[in-house]
Order: sequence, then structure tokens, then C-alpha cells
Amino acid sequence: MAGDRTGWLMLAGSGFGRESLVLAERPCALAVVRLARMMRFEFRPEHARRMVLVAAGSVSCGGQTLGAGEWHTQDDARTFYIDALEASVLVLLAGAA
Repeated sequence: MAGDRTGWLMLAGSGFGRESLVLAERPCALAVVRLARMMRFEFRPEHARRMVLVAAGSVSCGGQTLGAGEWHTQDDARTFYIDALEASVLVLLAGAA
């Protein structure tokens, strides 16, 4: 991710069209993604429960603005979108509900 405005680091499991070298016993995904200002991330329903933690920056997600340290959880089968209001770092988690 160094030297790039955007980047991915898949930490464990599989999802988001990627697979980690650390495979989980149960289907799950844990990733860190960096978004440039005005970039949109599409969080597809690959897993029953999806969560995003804003580690840095601020985003618009699910009709609310989230800043550093805030979470959004999605438990239904709809795709939701995360729009970076400024350069942001997100922790994405997905797994069984």
C-alpha cells in the first residue's frame, strides 16, 4: 500500500474477489483498504454480516457520516456503498451473522 493513494491488504479469509494466505476455518474476510477522497467502495453481500470500521478519515455510509473510530454494520443481503469524504483507511470485516 505504500506510495499509493489507494490499496488493499487482505489479512484473513476470502472475499472482495481476493484470498488471503491466512485461510479461516469458517467463511470470513478481514481486510484493510485505503480510499482516496471521493472514491466509492461497493460492499457486496458475499457474507451474511458485513462491518466497516473507519480507522482514519471520514466516509458516508448507509445514509450517515462516519469518522475515525466509528462502525457501520449491515446484516441484510443488499449491497451498500462507502463514499470517502476525504482520504480514508477502512477495516472491512465480513462473516456469518
